[in-house]
Amino acid sequence: MFVIIGALIVVGSVVKGLTMHGGEMLALHQPSEVLIIFGSAIGTLIIDNPISVIKRLFSQVLGLMKGSKGKTNI
Repeated sequence: MFVIIGALIVVGSVVKGLTMHGGEMLALHQPSEVLIIFGSAIGTLIIDNPISVIKRLFSQVLGLMKGSKGKTNI
């Protein structure tokens, strides 16, 4: 749940900050830049870590997308 809330705050802040300064929303649409940034990040992750760490990282990221296994107090 906090992952979704955090992502919404980040996206909302970027969009609001851009539009407050009179920026165009289409300026954020840069597929080649996204490819460069994510490709570099994933490549660095693979170079810098052993395969066991990478597997554990991906399983934990997938775990973030699932709900909590325990009881939650609301």
